[in-house]
Amino acid sequence: MFLFAFALVAVTVGVILPHAGVMSAAAEGSTLTEKIFTTVQNKNLPVIAIDPGHGGTDPGSEGSGLWEYEMTWQVANELVNLLEQDGRYAPVLT
Repeated sequence: MFLFAFALVAVTVGVILPHAGVMSAAAEGSTLTEKIFTTVQNKNLPVIAIDPGHGGTDPGSEGSGLWEYEMTWQVANELVNLLEQDGRYAPVLT
């Protein structure tokens, strides 16, 4: 007997290019926005903002004994590692 487990994991990804260099007035004061803006200035690389979703008070759904947030964090962290190894991007987790 074979047991197959399939999971669809959604991780939101956004790209901010170094030449954009402008923070909107509405976003000023946002810790995440400032972190991304600082990363853009310091590294002069496209910033990949990665939002794994779920966690905190919303762990998402549970299937086969694994919470959704655990899967999305694993995928997001692996994506960060791959992007950092590549060297052409500056990944930022939200």
